[in-house]
Amino acid sequence: MNIGTIIDAAAAGDPDRAALILDGRTISYGELAAAVEQCATRLAANGLSGSRVAVVDVGSLLSIATMLGAARIGGAAALINPALTPQEIAAHQANGTYPAYLRFETLRVVKPYLVIGAFALVWAVLIWRTKFPTIQSEHESETSDRGHLRELFRYRHFLLAVVAQFFYVGAQVGTWSYFITYVQEYAHQSEKVAGYFLTGTLAAFGVGRFASAWLMRFVQPGKLMGGYCIANIFLVAVAVLAPGWLGLWCVFLTSFFMSLMFPTIFALGLKELGPNTKLGGSLLVMAIVGGAVLTPLMGLISERTHSLALAYSVPLLAYVVIAIYSYWGSRPRNVKITFERAQR
Repeated sequence: MNIGTIIDAAAAGDPDRAALILDGRTISYGELAAAVEQCATRLAANGLSGSRVAVVDVGSLLSIATMLGAARIGGAAALINPALTPQEIAAHQANGTYPAYLRFETLRVVKPYLVIGAFALVWAVLIWRTKFPTIQSEHESETSDRGHLRELFRYRHFLLAVVAQFFYVGAQVGTWSYFITYVQEYAHQSEKVAGYFLTGTLAAFGVGRFASAWLMRFVQPGKLMGGYCIANIFLVAVAVLAPGWLGLWCVFLTSFFMSLMFPTIFALGLKELGPNTKLGGSLLVMAIVGGAVLTPLMGLISERTHSLALAYSVPLLAYVVIAIYSYWGSRPRNVKITFERAQR
């Protein structure tokens, strides 16, 4: 079953169901199916069956319908540089270089992915051939107790750390996933410019990580993370209530303040777990599933309310949860009693 068949089936079953959101407008499956059929009919009428079709206005309903319509008649769509002017396209066509240009635009993504794949393969071989030493904590030996899952449920600060980590990863992934769309929709910038802003947020994240490491020499990690959470609560609230250039820069700055949260939550959650440290660490890593839960929730809110800005209330809630953990939930309680039970 291909995507065209899926769209047709959805249109037949529930034509009013939302299929896409483009520039704040909801496109139903019925409307999308009709647009695809119309484009396929026009392409076939112009003798383009089995041919490659150029798509310039990427991201519009027409471009999506053209790509799907070309596939329906046995062809393919080539996404070309949206910055290419109609005059430049006409010049390529006049010189007979347009097919070669389309081929170049289609294949230019191959080399980067080949390089990435080759690097990953080499790295995997190196890890496979490297003999790593057995790591033992101060609480364990070859024959000692390696910890029990039931013991972890007695550590209140650890359980809250798992919850905080879940919300943090969801906030991070959701913030970055919809940032380009936020820039396009509320600052009215092109996708290329929005991409530059996203790159800037990654740079801010790196700067924040190093700056936070220095600040932790003077401020307790929990208190510093709590202060960063308060800053992000304020920034995201502005982004939700005042979308635009101000909101854009507020979302941008959240990357600086979120930078220390993952390792700090991880370290505070593992504090004083004794022989349960390794098992607790694995559960904290599994909390990254929050990125797969909260990000779709943001999309659902955006779809139902037709407001991407309102969807950023999900990261706002996440920072509130992390702030509560930072100030009130990160301190170990009754650890000595729990450790003694684990040693029995």
